[in-house]
Amino acid sequence: MALLSLNYDVLSAIVEQTDPCSALKLSMVSRRAYELGITQALASVTLSRSQLQVSAFCQFMLADRSRLPYLRELTIETGAFGVARYIEFQRSADFSAAAELADLLERTHRLRCLSIACFEDLIASEPRIANAICALPDLVEIRLHNCGQLALGVLSRMRSSLRKLTFTVLFNKKFPAFFHRLQSQDRVETLDVVHLDLSDGSLPDGEVHEIPSMPSVRSLSLRGSTARMSLFVRAMPNLQRLRLSDVYTRAQSAPDSQKNACWTRLAYLKGSVPDLQQWTVTCTVRWLQLGLTAYHYDTALDIIRRTTPTILSLPVETKVAATFWTQFVDAASGVRYLELCLDEGKVQKLSWWLDHIPTLLRALSISSIFLCVRHTQRIGAEEDSKPVDVRSDRTCQTIRERVAAAIPALKYIAIAIATRGEDPFDEHQKAPVWWQVSRMSGLTMLNIVPPEKGATLREHLVNTNY
Repeated sequence: MALLSLNYDVLSAIVEQTDPCSALKLSMVSRRAYELGITQALASVTLSRSQLQVSAFCQFMLADRSRLPYLRELTIETGAFGVARYIEFQRSADFSAAAELADLLERTHRLRCLSIACFEDLIASEPRIANAICALPDLVEIRLHNCGQLALGVLSRMRSSLRKLTFTVLFNKKFPAFFHRLQSQDRVETLDVVHLDLSDGSLPDGEVHEIPSMPSVRSLSLRGSTARMSLFVRAMPNLQRLRLSDVYTRAQSAPDSQKNACWTRLAYLKGSVPDLQQWTVTCTVRWLQLGLTAYHYDTALDIIRRTTPTILSLPVETKVAATFWTQFVDAASGVRYLELCLDEGKVQKLSWWLDHIPTLLRALSISSIFLCVRHTQRIGAEEDSKPVDVRSDRTCQTIRERVAAAIPALKYIAIAIATRGEDPFDEHQKAPVWWQVSRMSGLTMLNIVPPEKGATLREHLVNTNY
């Protein structure tokens, strides 16, 4: 049966499940396929090559105005402006298609998500782009990168009520009034800010002492930013998810009423140990995801004790002594789902870890565990070119068998292999391979979980009500 002979509504439902690239290929098959595929193909567009590509896309869209309502998400990356990575390190960028981009944005009234790099210099080159964005009626998410004062002015003038906002500040720019300029956006639920510096040289400790109330914010991400935690505790009382990376505060002292300021509870907290030394989170955290722990193991244990997580993601070197693991079992007594990234460096101690640590972990009441072995030192080029199949690899088999036998309450175990620089806990990483653990007549049996279930099992485990 020919695909295009199906009912139009059925075909539309099928095409809606495809990605834009596949839909674009489908639209090239025939006139009828074009009508089906072009709607999905234009729903989400990323421009990353050059201003010639930007110009060609704008001309294509404007040549037939019936195409304009299909565009719902538009991303323009640094490469589209001839910038390799950071515009701060490059004296000039190419904005030759800026006028055409302004023409397009003035007419894409159904756009819901917009992401633009090199934004400060772009709107300085063509101010109509800023005005067009401010006038968009249905925008719910905006991601603006390489921003300065002009970009900040756009946020305060926008017609749309944003739900998600990402704002990356140009290096060495201080924005003490950033949150005051956001007051008109009182429905933002997800806020991601990069390189924010709330310093004000006129103040004794260099930081602002108050930011406006933002009760709508449920998720906050701060990266490479300078700000104290107490500001956000007071301004964002309903926060549920917090991500920190390279945060710093210059304020070394605070009033007694602010020293222990923290939220009542967080559903999710992600940060390295140094980050959580700058921001001392003392409330209960359902899912604690730690980043850098090397050389900070005592502090990592203290963070686990004071946040009492139910779900814990922890990177740790295999060479760490057994005394750490003894203390860990005590600190993590409330953990029900455990994720461990075992880092193997020059001193390879995975065999030692398997001989001594799983028996210590049996004291925990964990029902599921995700184990990743991460090789932090490069190995031979021949080995690098051959990815490990964790289903048949002997070492991976030994890991899952030893751990499953040592922890009686275990129901599921996942195994993965990673290399230096990879974060196995990142949500965009490929799903690990899972096994279901069962026991009969004193024997421990491992049955591989089907791929379709394994692909979503981790998501299920982190959302389970333990």
